[in-house]
Amino acid sequence: MSLHGHHDGNSKKRPRVNGNHIIEAAAKKVKADVVYTKTAGSTVIHWFRTDLRLADNTALHAATESAARRKLSLVVLWIISPAEWRNHLAASIKHAETTDDVLNLVKETCAEFQTAELHFNKEYERNESRRDAVIAAELPMMGVDVFSHHDQCVIPPGTIKTRQGNEYTVFTPFKNSWMVHLELNRDMLKPKPIPQPAIPLPDHLAALATEYAAVPRTVNGFILDTAKLERAHVTFPASEAHAQSRLANFMDRKIQMYANDRDKPFLSATSALSPYLTSGLISARQCVFQAMKKNGDQLTMLKTGAGTWISELCWRDFYRNVVVAFPRVSMNRSFKPEAELIEWRDDPVGFHAWCQGKTGFPIVDAGMRQLNETGWMHNRARMIVASFLAKDLLINWKLGENYFHEHLIDGDLASNNGGWQWSAGTGTDAQPYFRIFNPKTQSENFDPEGTYIKTYVPELASLKGKSVHDPYTALGAKGVEKIGYVKPIVDHKAARERALAAYSKAMKKLQPYSTNSSYNFDTYRFVNKLESETFERERAEGIMASLIDVIQESVTNITKNMVPKSEHEKSLYQTRVDFAQLRTELQLLEQNQYVILRADTTRLSVETDKLRRRVYEELRRVQSNIRLELSLEKGRIRDEQASQELKIREAQSRVDSEVANLRTQLEGITWELFRTLVPLFCAFGGLFFAYLRLVK
Repeated sequence: MSLHGHHDGNSKKRPRVNGNHIIEAAAKKVKADVVYTKTAGSTVIHWFRTDLRLADNTALHAATESAARRKLSLVVLWIISPAEWRNHLAASIKHAETTDDVLNLVKETCAEFQTAELHFNKEYERNESRRDAVIAAELPMMGVDVFSHHDQCVIPPGTIKTRQGNEYTVFTPFKNSWMVHLELNRDMLKPKPIPQPAIPLPDHLAALATEYAAVPRTVNGFILDTAKLERAHVTFPASEAHAQSRLANFMDRKIQMYANDRDKPFLSATSALSPYLTSGLISARQCVFQAMKKNGDQLTMLKTGAGTWISELCWRDFYRNVVVAFPRVSMNRSFKPEAELIEWRDDPVGFHAWCQGKTGFPIVDAGMRQLNETGWMHNRARMIVASFLAKDLLINWKLGENYFHEHLIDGDLASNNGGWQWSAGTGTDAQPYFRIFNPKTQSENFDPEGTYIKTYVPELASLKGKSVHDPYTALGAKGVEKIGYVKPIVDHKAARERALAAYSKAMKKLQPYSTNSSYNFDTYRFVNKLESETFERERAEGIMASLIDVIQESVTNITKNMVPKSEHEKSLYQTRVDFAQLRTELQLLEQNQYVILRADTTRLSVETDKLRRRVYEELRRVQSNIRLELSLEKGRIRDEQASQELKIREAQSRVDSEVANLRTQLEGITWELFRTLVPLFCAFGGLFFAYLRLVK
């Protein structure tokens, strides 16, 4: 059965389950003094996050196996948290209340459903990692065992490191190690089976499961345009079956030409599986597994369409490794510290034009309008619009990242942040800051006929040839205005120079400076001065030569011990950066150590309680067995005694009966003897009296 939770930060409803095994669970703000009592486990819960599928789901597979092994019912939980989603756009300190709400909702659900185990797949962003650490520490106090699993990546983050044991910050060597690791561990790609039906819920929990009958189509906190929502349902039907169908279609029809056509936005040449990967309707392992089969069971043939697509999937793992290894990137910060020194322009008008797709650069406008209309954008267009915002407009890339996160149907923090920092030149493996996309050149190279542009910028549909790539030059200001389009909001050449200057200025603040300095001394004037003081010219020059040697030696010594102001400022800034990083890392270490210590303490406490209960139960069982055996022995003795007494009574009865029979027989014999002897005595008496008469 499944449980569906909704948290909007304000809702007071408690979780419910419907008769079709679907729960609408609204978050309940649980008071701090609520005490959860430990109860015997009846269920195992799998908490769905960004893994909304049955097939190849690591945590769900583990939960199902555990439930079957322990003969418990399986419950699945899904929590919608608009506030949590929005907090990816803000500072992490705004996330604490949401974490408490989600934690309380999970606690309440586990208590209501008498949960023995909670399983979930790890989320690697900083806030989510903190939330999961708290859950892992606190739920065992309720008697709930917590199990987290790696599932988002093909290879778990942190598995692949450099030879020095460091994290990779460049994609190509990471990809090479990633490929080798998969070649040596192909079992990692083996899909996990779809779980089998679980044991039905007990009656008292089944009754709870019938209180709500449907999952809501709308959620407070998510403001969605109805037309866009319906269009999204058509463009990206939300189901695991549609994800598998789209993967199969891509393998059968498109992947052969993927390497050649993937950068052409006017073609439907990509897999368009990113929304399904983001929501977890399909796993990256399933994608790599199918691509490998299509690639002749090979991973490393990267020049083929399937090989190229596997390489693109590797980027997804790479960016998640970066988020785990360098959590500052999920805290609205640049990967490169020096990038924080770039002086971005405050240009709300330009940013609004970029958001609306009204910059006057057709390829940029087409990309942004595609995003606004469909919730998705071709990857080549994403790179172009990102470069345009960060470098042509010199607007902070973080604003663009936030806008993408709000509007992309496939937006996830790791890939979105990694892509934006790559385009802005501030991240790992980023393109050089001096590489700035020319929108016109990009348009001509990747949309030569303007098909993509005309699809989303209908004002330019009537233009022919190359004019569609630069309508302002072709038509002039009045011509552009006449067709309803806009003139360019910046001059690309001038904007490029401005960006180069801003980036160069920021980068130089941390570049090494030369310590060689020139020191000038007017020797001619000094010799003339000595000569005026009655020194001979030759002698004055000799003195000057000696002084020059001493001065040069002194200057050399001073130079060795002096630091130019620029170098000093650079050193101070680097020290501040190092201290800030050290402080952040120490805080993270302290928090992580505290969470780990707290979790270990809690786990030891729970294990001690379990051991104490087990010993007590064992002792009580032994005592019960002894009492039972004693009772049985006493009963057996009583039964034997009663049996002996019965036998004695029976023997006594038989003896009495025999005596009575003998007495009766004796009496009979005596009577018979009496009856026999009386006539005999009478006869003898008669004979005797007769004899006496005769004698007389």
